[in-house]
Amino acid sequence: MPIVTIQARALPVEKKRDLVAKVTDVVEETYELPREAITVLIQEYPAENIGVAGQLISDR
Repeated sequence: MPIVTIQARALPVEKKRDLVAKVTDVVEETYELPREAITVLIQEYPAENIGVAGQLISDR
C-alpha cells in the first residue's frame, strides 16, 4: 500500500481534492494497484514557516 506525503503551503480544499485525485491516478497507473490501496497525506505549513532562497514565503 503506497503512502504519498505532500509537504507544502496550505491550499483550498478544492485544490486539495484535485491534487489527491491526480496523485492517486499517477500512483495507480505506475504501480498497477487499485485506488483503494493508495493513501495521500497532505501536511500543510503556513507561509511564515517556509523559507525559500533565504526568505520566508510570507515576506515575498
